[in-house]
Amino acid sequence: MPQELTTQEQFDAFADDVARELGTHCRTAPLPEYVRGLARLIVDGDGRAVRLCQPDAEQPSRLKVYAALPDEAQVQTPSIRVTAISARHVAREITRRLYPLHTEAAELAAQIAARQQAEASARAAVAEAVADALPGARIEEQYRRTRAAPRPAIGSPPDSRPPVQRRDRGAAAHRARSARHRRHRRGSHRLQPQPRRHRNRRRPLPERIHAADA
Repeated sequence: MPQELTTQEQFDAFADDVARELGTHCRTAPLPEYVRGLARLIVDGDGRAVRLCQPDAEQPSRLKVYAALPDEAQVQTPSIRVTAISARHVAREITRRLYPLHTEAAELAAQIAARQQAEASARAAVAEAVADALPGARIEEQYRRTRAAPRPAIGSPPDSRPPVQRRDRGAAAHRARSARHRRHRRGSHRLQPQPRRHRNRRRPLPERIHAADA
């Protein structure tokens, strides 16, 4: 029979039972940032964490378990739904269904972080090579962009040339698409040329009526 978890104390005790069933030196911790309902964080001895939540107070036996990742901005967080039949049942479902998804998401997040680090290293290497060719140049790091700006010599006028930059290809393509879109919008709102009017066109004279001789 599903358990009715209606208070935070009951939910905390149930989460502790789930942690004991999971084993591997699991421990629980509060989850104050979850505001939709009752929640508890479960972390095992390897640092793998899940969030045990009750999103609907009208269905207290229906739980949702999320994988807790170090950086959830790049990867969609996997989750499963489970009924609070017992702590052993919830722990079994976490082990069977959520832990494999947790591992895949963590590996994907690590790959994305490694690729971004490699891109940053490549940009920095190119900027350093350009800076070596420019006496007194300085290197400035920005988000997904590295720039090498030359410094003018003492007593010489400032260089009016823009600094050498190594930009991200995706950002350059986005700017090009935005420029084409702006040109298209300006062209679509431009007034159509009006036909030229002939100002000197001679109007036809009325027919002359000649009076008969008396």
